[in-house]
Amino acid sequence: MKKYRISEIFTSVQGEGHNTGKVFVFVRFAGCNRQCSFCDTNHKSKATMTADQIVRRVRKLWRGSSMPPNVLFTGGEPLIQLDQELLDKMPAGTYTAIETNGSITPQVCVDYVTCSPKVDNLRDAFGEKGVDELRYPIVAGDSIPQPNIHADHYYLSPVFDGGLKIPDNVFTAINLVMENPKWQLSIQTHKLVGVR
Repeated sequence: MKKYRISEIFTSVQGEGHNTGKVFVFVRFAGCNRQCSFCDTNHKSKATMTADQIVRRVRKLWRGSSMPPNVLFTGGEPLIQLDQELLDKMPAGTYTAIETNGSITPQVCVDYVTCSPKVDNLRDAFGEKGVDELRYPIVAGDSIPQPNIHADHYYLSPVFDGGLKIPDNVFTAINLVMENPKWQLSIQTHKLVGVR
């Protein structure tokens, strides 16, 4: 029986991107193929869980009464482990989303794909289809990204230091958005208001 390495599973409000303000059960996988200094995943804390155990936890945490859950698979890099078997076991009608770094071609069907790129050539992973959302982490001195795939939504997200905003990163992201209106600003509001 397959087991998944899980960093944590919790309920919170999505704090960034197009789904900001939407309640999700976050399934955070442990493990990644990148090492980003600003990663907010605790890779040391992990449990191994079966698909049935994950689904039971999602059901227990979902507070949406009779509505099907919204589940966001994140990491780490979720596409290292996420498979259709786990997705198919979710309750009927579950809204599924992933946040990926763009280095792995998705082999699963989900409702919404956010790519926060950590690689240059996104076409390798997504081809002509593109993604629902591109959300680039921005630090002071960055220039406007030039992605080689299509997205329905384009965001620049200033990198925080843990829960603390870095004014130079915010200033850079705002200036880039002002000069390039195809892009929108995405602040990590969950960190500003003090939720996970």
